[in-house]
Amino acid sequence: MSLGEVYCAMKKINNSIYDDYGERWYTANNEPIAVLRRESHFKNLWVEQVLENEKHEKSKILDIACGAGYLSNHFSKMGHIVSGVDISQSSLDIAKKYDESKKVKYSFADANKLPYENDSFDIVCIMDFLEHTESPGKVISEANRVLRPGGLLFYNTFNRNIMTWFLAVKALEWFVRNPVKNIHVYRLFIKPKELLNLLKENNFSNILKEGIRPRFNWAFFKTIINGRIEKEF
Repeated sequence: MSLGEVYCAMKKINNSIYDDYGERWYTANNEPIAVLRRESHFKNLWVEQVLENEKHEKSKILDIACGAGYLSNHFSKMGHIVSGVDISQSSLDIAKKYDESKKVKYSFADANKLPYENDSFDIVCIMDFLEHTESPGKVISEANRVLRPGGLLFYNTFNRNIMTWFLAVKALEWFVRNPVKNIHVYRLFIKPKELLNLLKENNFSNILKEGIRPRFNWAFFKTIINGRIEKEF
């Protein structure tokens, strides 16, 4: 093992930063959280389209590691019955504040031990979290436990390759004005084959993989130059 590999193995993910964002979850445009907020728009549209195609109306949805409610608040506003869990109480407080429906059931809970009975939800979402935990298999196992037979699991995470190392680790350090140390740790990124094995171990089938790539347009380079997240990015 090289010195670089040892250093990488020693790095710990910095999840405590989410406790400090407060209103900046929804207002910041020169911090890493602004990238997540912008990405959530596209991921919500993706989930929305699948639910529409599958004719899932007024479904019971669980949003694991919901943060400030980007997904939960969106789907509650659409009429779904939504629950969101997170271990950041301050993030949950912001999620509640921005919940226009005032119907999302937010709870302080660990993704490794969800406070729900088996087969409780029609849909379970794990967005931008599997790369933030040392136990992705346990999280997927819990998601499977609370998901009803025939239900849908949505997830989004980083593939472990050179492109995501640059975009999700180094670019956030070099080009965003207010970088956060260890907001992403490369060793926690998951290759599609590894994730596929975890899903199969938990009896998930009909697995559809879709990739998300950045558009290297003017907005992208303007973001790099200005250190601010552009709305079109």
